Amino acid sequence: MSQDHATKLNDFLYDSVYSAAFGAAAVAVFFLISDLLQGQPLFTPSLMGSALFLGLEPASVVTVHLGVIGLFSLVHFAAFFALGATTSWAIQLEPRLPARSMLLAIALFASLEGGVLLFDALFAPGILAAIGHGEVLVSNVLAASTMSLFLRHAHSFPLSRPTSSPAQVLG
Repeated sequence: MSQDHATKLNDFLYDSVYSAAFGAAAVAVFFLISDLLQGQPLFTPSLMGSALFLGLEPASVVTVHLGVIGLFSLVHFAAFFALGATTSWAIQLEPRLPARSMLLAIALFASLEGGVLLFDALFAPGILAAIGHGEVLVSNVLAASTMSLFLRHAHSFPLSRPTSSPAQVLG
């Protein structure tokens, strides 16, 4: 493996893992706070896990199940890793992408919203209504913003960058 290939692989993995960790953590912390304020700590991940792994209807979930929280946390991070890897791949193709952090945040937000809608339609019908559209929207804005800011910082692009070719950016 060449040094250049190893560097690109390391950059890809770094971007993927850390952007996933920041995005997933933003959502998890948001819902932890939301659940605490409602007097039901960890209810949201338990609800999601119960619907996904136990096949329960969202309306029938009334207690917190720690086992499904652990399983759902793995699925949650895996989904964010997939999004982080896709974003990292896009950055490998277009190195100036982090400089367009608003565009990147919008793309990440759209992906997150699409993922939630897909999860609701395929795996847990009614889950979005049970959690609340507004809370999901806010959590996805936080995740997309956090991921975008991390990637911008990781690639250290200034706010305004003159147009240059990828060779000039990398060189």
